[in-house]
Amino acid sequence: MESVRTCLAKGNIWATSAQMIIVVAARASDDCDLSDRRSYSLFDCGLAIGQLQLRATELGMIAHPIAGYDPTRVKQALEIPEEYVVITLVICGYPGSDDSMLSEKQRTAEQERPVRKPEGENIFFDAWGRSSAD
Repeated sequence: MESVRTCLAKGNIWATSAQMIIVVAARASDDCDLSDRRSYSLFDCGLAIGQLQLRATELGMIAHPIAGYDPTRVKQALEIPEEYVVITLVICGYPGSDDSMLSEKQRTAEQERPVRKPEGENIFFDAWGRSSAD
């Protein structure tokens, strides 16, 4: 796991104290490709991670997917074959009170729920750009 920790971005230094880091990787040939050349394996992995997060929460843990890492270095460190794509890292552990590894911005974000976009900006009805009020 130490080899993966060294691939984390500076802003994710907090993840170095995690009990477990899950590397999620997939190869397109293990699933179908859609007509726009999009690999369905990405969706499947997303569903699996969502289920992992739900189960972790039931167990009193946190499973936090991150994008702040170097996927090329992760592949090299773990000798992941070239045809696989490293989709995300999931940082797993128990909540703690030591926030000394967090930046001020991260400490604030831990205390406040992020503002959600209103309906009509990213959720549409019947056609792109149409809200339920239209």
